[in-house]
Amino acid sequence: MSFARILSGTPTWVWILLAVLVSRGMKALKGGTAPIGKLAIVPLVFAAWGLQHLMTDPASGWGWEMPG
Repeated sequence: MSFARILSGTPTWVWILLAVLVSRGMKALKGGTAPIGKLAIVPLVFAAWGLQHLMTDPASGWGWEMPG
Protein backbone atom coordinates (compact mmCIF):
# COMPACT_ATOMS: atom_id res chain seq x y z
CA MET A 1 0.00 0.00 0.00
CA SER A 2 1.48 3.34 -1.00
CA PHE A 3 1.74 6.41 1.18
CA ALA A 4 -0.47 8.43 -1.19
CA ARG A 5 -3.15 5.78 -0.97
CA ILE A 6 -3.01 5.80 2.82
CA LEU A 7 -3.39 9.60 2.84
CA SER A 8 -6.28 9.57 0.38
CA GLY A 9 -8.06 6.78 2.28
CA THR A 10 -7.89 8.53 5.64
CA PRO A 11 -11.32 9.69 6.83
CA THR A 12 -11.99 13.42 7.13
CA TRP A 13 -12.62 13.22 10.87
CA VAL A 14 -9.04 12.00 11.37
CA TRP A 15 -7.66 15.12 9.67
CA ILE A 16 -9.92 17.32 11.81
CA LEU A 17 -8.75 15.53 14.96
CA LEU A 18 -5.13 15.94 13.87
CA ALA A 19 -5.65 19.68 13.32
CA VAL A 20 -7.25 20.08 16.75
CA LEU A 21 -4.46 18.15 18.48
CA VAL A 22 -1.72 20.08 16.67
CA SER A 23 -3.45 23.34 17.59
CA ARG A 24 -3.65 22.32 21.26
CA GLY A 25 -0.02 21.27 21.18
CA MET A 26 1.06 24.63 19.76
CA LYS A 27 -0.91 26.43 22.48
CA ALA A 28 0.74 24.21 25.11
CA LEU A 29 4.18 25.32 23.94
CA LYS A 30 3.44 28.88 25.05
CA GLY A 31 4.19 29.69 28.65
CA GLY A 32 1.33 30.15 31.03
CA THR A 33 -0.01 29.39 34.45
CA ALA A 34 -2.62 26.95 35.60
CA PRO A 35 -4.27 26.66 38.99
CA ILE A 36 -2.92 23.83 41.14
CA GLY A 37 -6.38 22.29 41.42
CA LYS A 38 -6.59 21.91 37.66
CA LEU A 39 -3.15 20.31 37.52
CA ALA A 40 -4.03 17.80 40.23
CA ILE A 41 -7.18 16.40 38.60
CA VAL A 42 -5.59 13.68 36.45
CA PRO A 43 -3.17 12.34 39.10
CA LEU A 44 -6.00 12.23 41.63
CA VAL A 45 -8.27 10.35 39.22
CA PHE A 46 -5.58 7.75 38.52
CA ALA A 47 -4.70 7.41 42.21
CA ALA A 48 -8.36 6.85 43.08
CA TRP A 49 -8.68 4.36 40.23
CA GLY A 50 -5.61 2.46 41.46
CA LEU A 51 -6.81 2.40 45.06
CA GLN A 52 -10.22 1.18 43.99
CA HIS A 53 -8.55 -1.58 41.98
CA LEU A 54 -6.38 -2.61 44.95
CA MET A 55 -9.40 -2.67 47.25
CA THR A 56 -11.38 -4.94 44.92
CA ASP A 57 -8.50 -7.23 43.84
CA PRO A 58 -5.36 -6.64 45.96
CA ALA A 59 -3.16 -9.31 44.39
CA SER A 60 -3.72 -8.36 40.76
CA GLY A 61 -1.20 -5.51 40.67
CA TRP A 62 1.95 -7.32 41.77
CA GLY A 63 1.68 -10.82 40.36
CA TRP A 64 1.67 -12.63 43.70
CA GLU A 65 -1.12 -14.10 45.75
CA MET A 66 -1.97 -12.88 49.20
CA PRO A 67 -1.95 -15.56 51.90
CA GLY A 68 -5.27 -16.55 53.22
